[in-house]
Amino acid sequence: MIPCVPTIRRGEKMRLLSIKTGEKVLRVRKEDFGCIIFDRAVYVEGNESVYAVLELLAEEKTPEEIIDTLSEREGIPRDEMREDVWSTLKMFNELGWFCEYEEGE
Repeated sequence: MIPCVPTIRRGEKMRLLSIKTGEKVLRVRKEDFGCIIFDRAVYVEGNESVYAVLELLAEEKTPEEIIDTLSEREGIPRDEMREDVWSTLKMFNELGWFCEYEEGE
């Protein structure tokens, strides 16, 4: 994992996460609408939920830890949060990101 690097831009603090996934390093920039995710070949926009998952992946949390953390933080039943987190991870898998995770871990 590459640590989160805060950057100063136009007098504001911008949060930039760098996350290693396989051979790639993703850059994740926090935005008002959620986040921008990019590597050398792909650019994707994500909402606040996607950013929350990525932020916890940057902290080296497992999918089950992410589910527990977000379920508690958002007050959403664990089964519902599990579905949302795995849906996000499957979307990432289609982009070739975080393929080391399989549902049920």
